[in-house]
Amino acid sequence: MPWHDTFVSSFTTGFERWTAEERQLPELNKLDEKLKLRKNLFQVIDANGRPVTDPNGTSKPDLEAANAYNGLNEVFGDEKLDSLSRGHYDFDPDSMTAFHGLLADAKGGAQRNATELGTELATAIALARDEVKNANRDDDTIWQKSEIYKRLEELKAALRDWDKLLAVDALPDRDGLKDSAKKCNDKFEACYREHFLLTRTGAGKEAVPYTKYQLLATMRALAEKVASQFAARAGRPSFSAMYELICDVPNRGPFKKGTEAADALVKFYGTDLGKAWTAELKNMERALIKEDKVAAKDLKEEFKKLTEKEPPVDLEGALDEWRAHFKDPELLKKEDDQKVLRAKIAEIAFGLRKYKEAVDSVLEKVDQTKVGSVRKTYQEIFDGFARQMHKEILLCKDNL
Repeated sequence: MPWHDTFVSSFTTGFERWTAEERQLPELNKLDEKLKLRKNLFQVIDANGRPVTDPNGTSKPDLEAANAYNGLNEVFGDEKLDSLSRGHYDFDPDSMTAFHGLLADAKGGAQRNATELGTELATAIALARDEVKNANRDDDTIWQKSEIYKRLEELKAALRDWDKLLAVDALPDRDGLKDSAKKCNDKFEACYREHFLLTRTGAGKEAVPYTKYQLLATMRALAEKVASQFAARAGRPSFSAMYELICDVPNRGPFKKGTEAADALVKFYGTDLGKAWTAELKNMERALIKEDKVAAKDLKEEFKKLTEKEPPVDLEGALDEWRAHFKDPELLKKEDDQKVLRAKIAEIAFGLRKYKEAVDSVLEKVDQTKVGSVRKTYQEIFDGFARQMHKEILLCKDNL
């Protein structure tokens, strides 16, 4: 299947990241369950950010948020695919096995582009459109007039709104997150209703392979990614939520390179990651000045904007506060401190994203023969901090 080979080849880095990170989540989920952090994942919160409780002290569940979360995880779930469970798609065992291979590829892609889920869907839509067009003697009107095309375009718009919301702040407004997650869930449901009709016996000409299988896998991967991003930011603080937040640092390189960079940071700076951040930025600034003084000045201005925005992007401070809590196992057990930990990890992940965007916005416009190696080194350093946060969140499990 050439279309599959082409699709998979574009996800090599994302798949490597996803598989490496996915292996760790079950252990963190076990820790969350032991500490009862997964219980009542979504709670009604008062104006002070505290859970609303009944007279018995039991927190009130936020059913609207929970329904959106569950819907995103279940809209393309196995029970709707598998013929053995009378699923709507009626995939036979061989088709289910092949589908899960495609789903793994799609999850890798969603992870690689976690801050651009709308663009990820746009790519899948374009490939589906081309395949339908080729299967119908270059007739593009069949795709453009189809109901699935209309629903996919609506979903793409909802995902781009979701992406924009996550780009606003480390932990965006909770009500805004809930409303946007619900909107995404509604659009995924609409796509599901139209898409499964393409595969039903007697519904006319069966969908071509990419549209039938890979588009489905992509939609499921994206729905599950929105669910995890929603829970990490709007659900109860937990160690798996912290891990999910740092997973979303965008466009990182190979997992191995990031791990090597993390090891180098600890070797040179020990546990003082706040100091490491400031020192490494200075080192990179000096390296860039040698190659392009104008670019170095422009990038310094972009970094200054980050520290002066409201609220400021203060990575050094967030790293220091994370460390102050991380080193004390007793603090790790307290729910209020877990809330602080989540906030600090969110700030670190958001800050790394914004610094990465600043580097790209400046350096991608200048001569890459001069600044290409410096740009790559910036990327490796940012990867190193992200990977070190991964490692330290996992260390929380050992400390507890």
